[in-house]
Amino acid sequence: DPPPGGLQVEVGCDAAVFASAPPERRGTRQNTVFVDCPPRPRALTVNAGDQIEVWTNGRFRSCVHRVANPPPGSDSARLSLVLFTGPRPETSLAPLPSCVSADRPAKFAATTSGAHLLAKIAASEA
Repeated sequence: DPPPGGLQVEVGCDAAVFASAPPERRGTRQNTVFVDCPPRPRALTVNAGDQIEVWTNGRFRSCVHRVANPPPGSDSARLSLVLFTGPRPETSLAPLPSCVSADRPAKFAATTSGAHLLAKIAASEA
């Protein structure tokens, strides 16, 4: 589990690192582990979602993450403000032209925000 009040994100690793990681640090997918993302004073941590990953052509990645509350009576505190938002369903969802080049071709097919969301829901129910 993450340290009390701490954030951990899932990152890719090689098979040897995955195999040597304690079970509580192993990620939800093969060859991934959770690493600490400690808070920094006077800073915000922003978790970019799937649609931002598509628009930026993978420059900003959506990641699996987890958090834990500090134990009761702890001197540390954590404030989480959660906001789920997204564009209108008919909004185009494709890599932005400024994020695509000959060296960095589009990684995602064009769709709409609504179709993307429905596909994610369908995949989670499969």
